[in-house]
Amino acid sequence: MDDVYPGLDELDDEIWIAEQTELGRALLTKDKRIRRLRQEHEAVERASAKMFCLPKGDMTGPQQAARFYENRHRIIQQCRKDGPYIFAVQKASLERVYPRPS
Repeated sequence: MDDVYPGLDELDDEIWIAEQTELGRALLTKDKRIRRLRQEHEAVERASAKMFCLPKGDMTGPQQAARFYENRHRIIQQCRKDGPYIFAVQKASLERVYPRPS
């Protein structure tokens, strides 16, 4: 992300969500707050984004990479379905956090 968006801390989530979804990318994030913020939910909704976030903010870089890698098959399977959605990437599962299941 730093290569594509220098100064990422100052970038609105809405911008990168829309741009990266437009490029056909699934969104992987370590920002656990993003799954709870209405503004980001609206951005995910508008872009029909497919987002996967880590549920814990205290993971090291290698732990974050391992969590996504260990769930890669689940993520790929879910990406075959249309967005919008946000899933928390748990240790051995994906948990839908937006939109909440009825």
